[in-house]
Amino acid sequence: MHGLRAARILLTLGCLWSLGFGPARLTDGDIPRRPFYREQILALKPISFPEVTAEAVLVANMTTGRILYARNEHERRSPASLTKIVTAIVAMERGDPNQMIEIKKQDLAVYSMIGMQLYDQVSLRDMIDILLIPSDNAAAMAIARTLGKGDVKTFVGWMNDKVAEWGLQDTHFTNPHGFDDENNYTSAYDMALIALHAMQYPWFADAVRRAEKDVANWRLRSTNKMLTLYPGTMGIKTGTEEKAGECLISLVRRPEGEYLVVVLGSKDRYTDSIKLLDYYYATLAEFRVDLAESPQNRYQDAEGRWHAFGLREPLVYLIDRKLVGTEAYYREIDRPLANPSPEEAVGRLHIFLGGQPFDEVPLYAKPSP
Repeated sequence: MHGLRAARILLTLGCLWSLGFGPARLTDGDIPRRPFYREQILALKPISFPEVTAEAVLVANMTTGRILYARNEHERRSPASLTKIVTAIVAMERGDPNQMIEIKKQDLAVYSMIGMQLYDQVSLRDMIDILLIPSDNAAAMAIARTLGKGDVKTFVGWMNDKVAEWGLQDTHFTNPHGFDDENNYTSAYDMALIALHAMQYPWFADAVRRAEKDVANWRLRSTNKMLTLYPGTMGIKTGTEEKAGECLISLVRRPEGEYLVVVLGSKDRYTDSIKLLDYYYATLAEFRVDLAESPQNRYQDAEGRWHAFGLREPLVYLIDRKLVGTEAYYREIDRPLANPSPEEAVGRLHIFLGGQPFDEVPLYAKPSP
């Protein structure tokens, strides 16, 4: 998945495209302009932006990396069991997945959601599933105590080292399970970045996508109802505490687009998340641009030789859904080089949506076969 790339893009907090246009000279076979018809406009009904109960919110389109909506995204708030995302990552980095974790009395003081008992022994890898799927607090304590060689504070220190390594400014942990504490905090923005890092690990992505899983002697059931409520949900994690309120990070992937939604301090995390996802799926679309090998996508140099051209890489834009199907392209070749370098632009592709200029991007000659 494209987690690190998206994380870097998220940090820009800006729109990814720029506009700027000049007169075009067209090559043979360009598509005529397609207008945005009056009937299309009349058929549209405005969709109001949803009201949500969450105190802090962030919505991002993962394909483009654009933050679409954010409110109180840098406000420090209690993360509840979202804490366990970092617990899991640190555990897998610091421990051996095959080492056995034995449940002790102090672990059960924070309660086991699946009913683990004193002296139960589970491999670290299985304990990670118990930590993430049913969000078991005793699993968090047992992992931290064991890997910290009896000192939970040592493990929590590693958790804070990890978020510092990622450059997060508004996250700090005092425990591995997420119980409310004045100094156990995060922000919606930081949690979005934590989620992106976490979903790069195949073992993590596999755990948080499962509504149910059999592990050792237990049937694990996820606390994340989005997995069955909202088609396309890939994960990732819930959290609930008195001070934190209801917390939820959702990653949804559909052919129409991929979105990450973080809600903290919600009164109804599922309704909030679904309202936001429904709004963006109804109003936006991912618009992909690429140039396939074809007679349209080549030019003839002064010596009569033909050269194929195209984009350096496919482009993806996020556009108003009503503009889908109105795209047109015009190829301008202003430098028909006889010996072009792959790094040297030979022209520009002018992109139009609804009959209006939308973007202009460089075209590059492709190496000869």
